[in-house]
Amino acid sequence: ASAADPGAADWPNGWAEYRSIALGSLVAEANRYAHRPIIVDERAVAELAVSGRFQLTETAGVARRLASLFDLEVSDETDGLHLQKR
Repeated sequence: ASAADPGAADWPNGWAEYRSIALGSLVAEANRYAHRPIIVDERAVAELAVSGRFQLTETAGVARRLASLFDLEVSDETDGLHLQKR
């Protein structure tokens, strides 16, 4: 079972809500739908606790939102979107 608690009406649109999930686990969920994956470069960043509502099918949006929430940087590399400390 997933840590997500998607509402039935929201799930077709890719929305999921989390009460508390490790950032790395949220990224793994989002990457299931990604054309370009999110890559977390540091274990400390992957272990941050995240709460909120995310549109998992919009991978770049998830990366930008996580960067905003935790003052991280998103860099667009050839292998994907890297999330790292500033």
